[in-house]
Amino acid sequence: MNHYDDTTNTAHTCQPCAQGRYSEGQVIECTPCDEGHYSIEGQATCQKCAPGTFPSDDRSECVSCPEGYAADGYGRASCV
Repeated sequence: MNHYDDTTNTAHTCQPCAQGRYSEGQVIECTPCDEGHYSIEGQATCQKCAPGTFPSDDRSECVSCPEGYAADGYGRASCV
């Protein structure tokens, strides 16, 4: 599961990573998704954006390219 160890809590409870972030095991901080990828809260990995889309600024979702622009292939960081 996509969680991190909340060290601000004396019980050290694991918390889900925020959308646009992921963790590999029990870590102190969550890692931002790479360019061209996104995640929703609690996902263990980031997913590549589909062709014709690019990640939102917070990498929580993929959004469609504006009219006249394209993102060919999976995992594109922007539309050209």
